[in-house]
Amino acid sequence: QLALALVEIWVTSARARREAELSLLAEEAGVAAPKLLSQQRKLALVRLELVKFVSDVGKAIFDCELYFAHEGVFIGCALFSGILSTHK
Repeated sequence: QLALALVEIWVTSARARREAELSLLAEEAGVAAPKLLSQQRKLALVRLELVKFVSDVGKAIFDCELYFAHEGVFIGCALFSGILSTHK
């Protein structure tokens, strides 16, 4: 699960960079407001997804029973991921 979370972070961060570049290009090109807003919303959702995957790393560290894992981090990450998944 830890390896999957790390791969998801890597892939999603690449998507976030691409969406950020597209948003910047759209702003510079003077794209119409509705399309620009749509692109910015896409970027926000990709960033939100990235934060959820980072939270999954916190859960995975506890699941792997690493020596530095803390149950409080696991509970906090699980709660955060659950709320984020529900309201996404």
